[in-house]
Amino acid sequence: MNSTLDANPEVDGNPPLAADPVLDAIRAAIQGAGGPAKVAQEVDVSVQAVCFWRDGKRKFPAEHAPALERMNSGRVRCEQMCPKSDWGYLRGTERA
Repeated sequence: MNSTLDANPEVDGNPPLAADPVLDAIRAAIQGAGGPAKVAQEVDVSVQAVCFWRDGKRKFPAEHAPALERMNSGRVRCEQMCPKSDWGYLRGTERA
């Protein structure tokens, strides 16, 4: 039995790293923004909701991607968190 493969990948209460680059981007954005509590306060949702996004238990809403990008000073971009949205078009429009 290979102990490396059989070991629990969860360390220090953090979920295991995802093989999914989108989920990796969401996790990096939440971490870089100061953690679930800060993100929850900024986007006006519960800490539990943010943890569900981070853990891949709930779909991350694209409407919150710009806030996370701002909170990360652009290190994690909307395109990485929600690649199916047309961010090129959305970035070219202004709010009325």
